[in-house]
Amino acid sequence: MFSGVETLFTRNPESLGGFNVFCVVLAITWLIIDPLVLSYAVVRCFYTEARTDGRDLLTRLRPAAVLALVLLALPFSPRLSAETISKDKLSQAMIKPPKATTTRGSARSNINPRKTTITSSPG
Repeated sequence: MFSGVETLFTRNPESLGGFNVFCVVLAITWLIIDPLVLSYAVVRCFYTEARTDGRDLLTRLRPAAVLALVLLALPFSPRLSAETISKDKLSQAMIKPPKATTTRGSARSNINPRKTTITSSPG
């Protein structure tokens, strides 16, 4: 209408009130409204059943129980901060080379490749 494009609906505005258009609008409305109605019904059923067995109280207590567990576990957790090192210790650690854990010859094998002999087993 406002874009300047001529279509069947702009030429004959009475065609918008036809049976097919009414059915399409009704189907789209149903698809939008039906999930909302069903979710309302589910929530109402939950609240009605919860009043008899106490599930509504349990759902309200769950966040409080989680908070209580976190607060109880906090004192027993390891320290969250790193250990502080004095400036002197840090500068000494940077100046000194790290201590070697293995000696140079210990990683080598003691086998002399010139003295090894291969023997064949009797077969």
